[in-house]
Order: sequence, then C-alpha cells, then structure tokens
Amino acid sequence: MREELIERTTELILIEHAVHPRAELIDYYKLFFQAISGPGHLINNAEEARNYLSEEIRVMEDSEEPLFQDISYDGNDFCRVSLQTVRDNLISEKDFFERFFESAMNKLDNISMLNVWVEIEQLIYKLNVVGSGYDFQRKELDTLLKMRETFIPRHSETYRNEYKPHYRLLRNEYLKDIRSEAENPVKLDKGLR
Repeated sequence: MREELIERTTELILIEHAVHPRAELIDYYKLFFQAISGPGHLINNAEEARNYLSEEIRVMEDSEEPLFQDISYDGNDFCRVSLQTVRDNLISEKDFFERFFESAMNKLDNISMLNVWVEIEQLIYKLNVVGSGYDFQRKELDTLLKMRETFIPRHSETYRNEYKPHYRLLRNEYLKDIRSEAENPVKLDKGLR
C-alpha cells in the first residue's frame, strides 16, 4: 500500500472510531467497501430505489449522526450524507435522489476491496479500535467473505441500534450547496413543508 494511502486509511479508521466508537469490524469493512465501490451496488431499479429512499426518510428517527462524513479514498470522492439533510430541508428529496443516482452511475474499479482489505484490517488491528471482540468479529467476517463471491456488507446490529444510520453515498462534488446551507441553515417554516 502506498504511503499516502496508508495515511488516508489510518485517518478514515480514526475518524470512524471517533464518530462511532462502538463500530465493529464489519462496520469498518463496510466503510472501506463504500469508499472503494461507491453506491452503485444499491441501484438495480431507479423507481424502487426512489421509493425505498422516500419510505426511509418518512419513518426514520431524528439522529445525532453527522450530516456529512467524507470517505474519499484513493481517487474515489464519496461522502456519507445523512438523510437528515432532507428532513431538515437542506435539499429536496427529489434533488437528493438525483445526486445519489448520478453518484451511483459512475462505476468504479480503481482497486478491488479484497485486494486491499488484508492491509486495511492490519491497520485496524494495530490501531486497536475494535477492542476485545476483534478475534470473534474477524472469524465472523471471514466466514461471510468466504460464503459469497460478491459480499455486500450491512452495518452490525450494534451499529444499527446505537447510531441508527440513515445515509446515502454522494460524490463530494454534488455537495457544495448542501454543505453551504448546513453551515448557514435557513430552515423553512414547518407549516410550509
């Protein structure tokens, strides 16, 4: 792994640990899977994806999660963007979906997840961010990786219960106006929604 990639990998691990201290090994795998692969695996049917997004926004609880978590990695420029941005009227649901869809259309193949995971996992172990459950979590993840040729990770149950994540991956280039609005929020009157 190149020196700058080792630095970025370490940075992403430490940021994830600071934001989600109860994250498990599978959650770190998911983080790097998303950073490397982007959101393309999430859209097989645009209408279904749009409906799923609408329903998730409708039923989600408010969250203390960050609105933006930059996960740019090795030339792939993605950010986890909380659906709270839609709930807080920082962007319309229609515009959010269009940016998500556009982000998903850019198929990535810079690097293979399995080719770099061994080195990423070594850094996770070295940084001791997973804690005492590491060996068990590693065996569990290894089993999942061996069972499926194309493994698409889900967050751990602990992560889902603790943080209630509701986000999509968007390219950072699509976020300038949303980030600006988040820094200087002008919220619509709730009666206007």
